[in-house]
Amino acid sequence: MHFVVDHHVGSSNMAVQALQPIEIAPDDAAVQMSLRPGRPVGMVALPSGLTERHHTVQHLRSAPSRTDTDVGAIELVNIQERSPGSSTTDNITNKKPKNGFKLPWWSSWIAGALAWSVSFVAAFFVVLYSLSFGRVKAEAWLITFVTSFVTDMFLLQPFKLMAAAVGIVLIFRKPMTDDDLPPAETTDDEEYLDILPPQMPSEKTGTELPGDAVLAEDRARRLRKKKFRGALKEVLLYGTFVCVLMLTSHGERSSLAFHMNKAGNGYVMGGSEGTAFSEISDVTSFWQWVDTTLIPATHSPPWYNRQTSTHSLHLPDHVTHLIAPLRFRQVRTRQEQQCTIPDAMVNVSARCLDDYSVLNADTSNYNGGWDAPIKTNQTFADDISTVPSPWYFAHGNIADGFAYIGKHGTYNTGGYVATFNWTFNGSIEISTDLQTKNWLDDKTRAVFVEMVLYNPHANLYSVVVMVTEFGITGSASMATEMTTFRLHHEDQVTLLVLRVTMALFVLYYLIQTVINFSTRPLEYLTEAWSWLEIFIIFSATTALGLYFRAQGVIDAITGHEHEDDVFESYHQAAMWYQIYTYLLSFLICCSLIKLIRLLRFNNHVYSLMYIMKKTAKPLFNFLVIASIIITAFALAANLSLGQNLREYSTLLATYENLFSMMLGKFSFAKLEKGSAFFGPALFVFFQCTVQYFLLTMFMSIIMDVYAQSREVTNPDQLEIMQFLKDEATEAVSKLSSFTQKQKDCQPDLKKKRHVTLHDQIGNAIEEMEKQNAMAELEEQREKQQIERQRRDGKRWKTTFSHRVSVVRKSHYRLLNGYANLFCGWGGEEDDIHVSLSAQK
Repeated sequence: MHFVVDHHVGSSNMAVQALQPIEIAPDDAAVQMSLRPGRPVGMVALPSGLTERHHTVQHLRSAPSRTDTDVGAIELVNIQERSPGSSTTDNITNKKPKNGFKLPWWSSWIAGALAWSVSFVAAFFVVLYSLSFGRVKAEAWLITFVTSFVTDMFLLQPFKLMAAAVGIVLIFRKPMTDDDLPPAETTDDEEYLDILPPQMPSEKTGTELPGDAVLAEDRARRLRKKKFRGALKEVLLYGTFVCVLMLTSHGERSSLAFHMNKAGNGYVMGGSEGTAFSEISDVTSFWQWVDTTLIPATHSPPWYNRQTSTHSLHLPDHVTHLIAPLRFRQVRTRQEQQCTIPDAMVNVSARCLDDYSVLNADTSNYNGGWDAPIKTNQTFADDISTVPSPWYFAHGNIADGFAYIGKHGTYNTGGYVATFNWTFNGSIEISTDLQTKNWLDDKTRAVFVEMVLYNPHANLYSVVVMVTEFGITGSASMATEMTTFRLHHEDQVTLLVLRVTMALFVLYYLIQTVINFSTRPLEYLTEAWSWLEIFIIFSATTALGLYFRAQGVIDAITGHEHEDDVFESYHQAAMWYQIYTYLLSFLICCSLIKLIRLLRFNNHVYSLMYIMKKTAKPLFNFLVIASIIITAFALAANLSLGQNLREYSTLLATYENLFSMMLGKFSFAKLEKGSAFFGPALFVFFQCTVQYFLLTMFMSIIMDVYAQSREVTNPDQLEIMQFLKDEATEAVSKLSSFTQKQKDCQPDLKKKRHVTLHDQIGNAIEEMEKQNAMAELEEQREKQQIERQRRDGKRWKTTFSHRVSVVRKSHYRLLNGYANLFCGWGGEEDDIHVSLSAQK
């Protein structure tokens, strides 16, 4: 078969195109096939019946410089249906190339956060450890750093980056196939003449607009979902913040601290082989405790087999070390008498003792005794090198610690300091010398025994302060304060990450608070919960600052553990650590209160908040009446029992014991011992008043409001579990539908048989033969019908239109087979576009 091509297709004098062995008039239809430059352009006439199917093939206009003699393969593409009236000037739709794997948009934020955190951690440790460098070491480190940085940037890192890129490309990148190639662009002598729609058009049925009721329901559902998601986001975010706070607090604690404190108290204050710390009653018993218990317990006693220890300062368990020798600090009043004695009692005693206060504290310097103070420019006769004299007043400051609040007064951090020796004999000599020179006398108001313990097995430090107060009545009161903490954490990286996360949360809530305050300042400040948020942000910021302050003190004392004045540094670190601990505990408490408030959509939490809100006023009135009643009992107990019982000697101690009695903790024998009549009578009246009246009224107020809360509907009630269930179901359904859609869009390549060009030609020929056979059969039937009519004597006239229709049907079937043959020739490998345009 061959084509006879006429290039004047668009003219009015279109010649008849010959497709041997069939001739078709140009009035019927035309198939315009435009090829790339260098390939022949032809037109095949088809019956106009093809126009009813609205089939089209793309047109390309060929360069006019080509002739009919140019030979090229005819390439066809899939014939696609288009709607009538589609423009031929639109851009052609090509097959989209395969896109590579791309990360989501939020991966850039994660990468930036990781880069910033790595830089911050590196800079933090560099600054932290460079503080201990000297000038020479710092300069050497800087030169090494600059050299390494330049070498890595310009020599090593480029090659590493190129090698890593090549390796990743070779391993993960897939080679590009012919299907992935982008479509070729048109040249200057080509243009797109028609467009192929991306898919077969289907009948589009209109959708009715939803009614007002449906829209209102959808809006309500959308608002409810938005409220659900906002509540969940807020709860999860703040819950994460509370978890970070708790993990930070738990990471700095050790369960072994209790056992270390118990062991220290047993060895130092127990007095198993001498005087116990609790048995001190005056200055004499104090020195007995020092000589028989304290010094032997802290100066490396021998092992169980009487062998001496190799270390100088050990507790009897041989696992707890003393960082520095024992230190005694005395606080005393001035030598001048400030008190006055009535004239009637002068003949009894002309001398009295002054109680301690900041105004009458002695700050003078002495020389081996308390007889008379020395002048400022006078030197000591017994000054020994750099060891401070126990007769010289050492001024304290707030950086060394806060003032100690005792039972008989408030004492500052300064005083007369006596440092003992590293050896047992040296400490005994210093103790004997102080006793001989009467270092403690009737002017002494308090003695602080200070030491620093370290257990390397538990990695715990313990700052021990044992206070003995000597009152003006001749009695002595003792107290002990042990602060056990960990300076060097094993999981420093984890704690650092937690604190950085905590700082990020604080920054986020600070920005949120500033935004809320700027949008509604007066309304924000009038809300009680707003002040709680402000306090949480302030406490968290202060806690972080205190931690870094304590860490700076710890870094400053690292490497100076064996100096004589090291106790001040450890005591300062313990002080900042205690403040940080207290502030962190308040922060966690307030954060949990706010977290409970965020859970107000729960009915139980809402009931609790409702009860607290409604009972605030009646409970305040009740507490006023209860405080008056309890104060009356406290005054009565203090007056009747205070002279005989220590627990009721002060009004504050009386309040404490009355509250303990209200909770069920009391000693009836002590009350009876204090006063045989008033003690039991006070106990009976107090218990009846509190248990049967006050507590009953308290519970009645709460239960009354609780009954009301059960009838109140929670306006913030959210079915969180049902919402999560619905969201999960919706997500699963969307995922399954998306997966099914992807499966439907992808052809089954395993079941699809590969069709070759030979198969396409054979199929086209078979189809043409079938159509010809059907046409011949139909003609035979028509001839038989005509013959039958003639035999019946009827006249039959064959019109020209009837014959033309028969010819058109036959030609249509035949040329439809040719069109299928041409379309099968191109397959999926060719990109020459053929267009069938019906002409009427």
